[in-house]
Amino acid sequence: MGDAFLVILKVCLLKLLIFYSVQAQITCTAPGFFPLLDTTCQYYYLCYSDGTGLSAQISKCPGTTVFDPNRSACVLPTQYSCVETTTTTDPYPCLRAGRFPISDPTCKSYYMCYWETATLVRRMFRCPAQTIFNPTRELCVLPTTYVCGGTTTSTSTTPIPGVEHIP
Repeated sequence: MGDAFLVILKVCLLKLLIFYSVQAQITCTAPGFFPLLDTTCQYYYLCYSDGTGLSAQISKCPGTTVFDPNRSACVLPTQYSCVETTTTTDPYPCLRAGRFPISDPTCKSYYMCYWETATLVRRMFRCPAQTIFNPTRELCVLPTTYVCGGTTTSTSTTPIPGVEHIP
């Protein structure tokens, strides 16, 4: 019974962590029902007045029903086609706070995501001098401590547009 309890506890804690990380990314600008962008189309959130402003409550459609944003209601899958959008995706998404590599054969560029108010913000950076970005440590390190997977080892200091250079 002890092992089963721990497994259930871990699953519940993981669900809470996911719930609160999604909740932190929701910004209500108007009251109403809105879809959460997931592949099942079953999740949505309600923006409502809490007396001091707008708050959000995340919900899931019951059974196999899906959320139809046009009707602001859960409907049968035959009434609304859940289609994952195929718009161009951001190559540098901010899903959590931290530092992440940018496709760069020199391994010098990275981006950082951090919380500002209730929104994850992204900024681009370039490692200083002779250092390169180590994605495991999320730091700029000496090339002797991390092997760059890129094909070139250019040490050019030519600025990359939109990338902040750290002294």
